[in-house]
Amino acid sequence: MDDAFNVTFSENLTFYTPYNRHMPSNQAHFLHLLDEIDVPHEDTKQQFGRSLDIIGLTVGLQDLSITMPKDSKSELVSAICKFVHHPPLPQ
Repeated sequence: MDDAFNVTFSENLTFYTPYNRHMPSNQAHFLHLLDEIDVPHEDTKQQFGRSLDIIGLTVGLQDLSITMPKDSKSELVSAICKFVHHPPLPQ
């Protein structure tokens, strides 16, 4: 896994110039460190707030919930039904 997570209760924001936006100060400082040691990172993965999208699931940080989008639920149910009715042959 190449993702890093952090929790902060501070509301201090810092402007991170490469992404042209404000973000929690600890997060901006971490990105500056990654920049200094040439570790790549993506703007779209720099999330913060009361809910986060992690591997296609919405994680609610206030109520500690995890929600899967409806279309993903449908795909999962279809895949399970297909597997149960037509399990793969042993190899």
